Amino acid sequence: MIRLFLIIAGVILIGFLIINDSYNLSITTMGYEFSFSIALLIVALILFFYIIHLLKKPFKWFAGYRTRRMQKTFIKKENVLTKALTTVLDGNNEEAKEVLAKRKALFSKGSTEQLLFDALFAPRAAVFEQLKTNKSTELAGIRGLYMEAKNKGDVAEQSQLLETGLSKYPNVLWLLQEQLELQLMQDDWDGALVTLELLNVKKALGKAEYISKKSCILYKLGRLSEAFNWAPDNPIIAIAYAGENPKKAADILKKSWNLMPCWDTYLAFKALIQKENRTGQMKAVEKFVAKNANAKLSLLAVVDIAIDNNLWGVAKETLQVALNSYALTYQMAMMMATIERNGWHHEEAAQEWEEKAEYADRTPIWMCRNCNHATPEWDVKCSICNSCGEISYHM
Repeated sequence: MIRLFLIIAGVILIGFLIINDSYNLSITTMGYEFSFSIALLIVALILFFYIIHLLKKPFKWFAGYRTRRMQKTFIKKENVLTKALTTVLDGNNEEAKEVLAKRKALFSKGSTEQLLFDALFAPRAAVFEQLKTNKSTELAGIRGLYMEAKNKGDVAEQSQLLETGLSKYPNVLWLLQEQLELQLMQDDWDGALVTLELLNVKKALGKAEYISKKSCILYKLGRLSEAFNWAPDNPIIAIAYAGENPKKAADILKKSWNLMPCWDTYLAFKALIQKENRTGQMKAVEKFVAKNANAKLSLLAVVDIAIDNNLWGVAKETLQVALNSYALTYQMAMMMATIERNGWHHEEAAQEWEEKAEYADRTPIWMCRNCNHATPEWDVKCSICNSCGEISYHM
């Protein structure tokens, strides 16, 4: 825009000089008369703007000097901090002290960096206590003291520090996350549900984690209908909810099975149909697994109900389909041993299958997604890492 103005002004000036240079301007004041050409006045104005334009960059440089100096000082501080902390991590405390002693002048008295320097070689608790007394580092101090208490297993101290932190910083995510973990560890399910919802509002949890934890908390609170609505694919929640609603039990179990086939779900359904005759039981199970009839657990469910009702031909034929389609498992080998022994009275063949069973995979199992701990039964929390909602079914 400025360049365009200067170009236009230059054109106008040249026009004045070419067309007419006789226009004069006279000013009389205090007995004196000043007379000068209008063209000369325009020339002076244009030259003035040119000079301002040319001097703009130097002015900018001088204006930004203070900012550049502050940035340079900041970089120096960062370099000192980095070097000091590096030497500490390397175990060379004497060199770190020397670095800090030489460059302490960079930092003002009472500053955050000065606090860090003064506390650097003190005991850890003293470092965090000192940080906690300064407003700019208070939260860092609380966090340090909390982690110390957590490592020592001091639940009372953890609770007190979280209460202090949340009273001053109610929106800090790590405080809410630690509070949720502590509440879950203490089986404070009501409190955990409130904290979980706060974290969800702040989008601090993934959708899957939120659903898993919420369904488990609702399950422990006995709100089985809500828990099942949130996690119908959780077999144990489905089984518990089915036990609470006998009229809808079959539909509840079937919905859960279709989402996540689990042997425990099949066994719960099997208990519902015990009073039916063997034809009714067979039809019920076949209908129960119909959505994915060729899946391994679906085939094994048909084999199991056939064995219970002495339908040896159906049992062996169905099991053979499973053996041709899937890797041998302990359960499959033991089923075939039962069929050979009780259905066909082939003791030698039965023993061979029992020997194969000893070396076969014993899945399915329950496994913690957090620490990979395997367990024969599902629970809300992992017995090893105490994670909530992380145990899932592995076939």
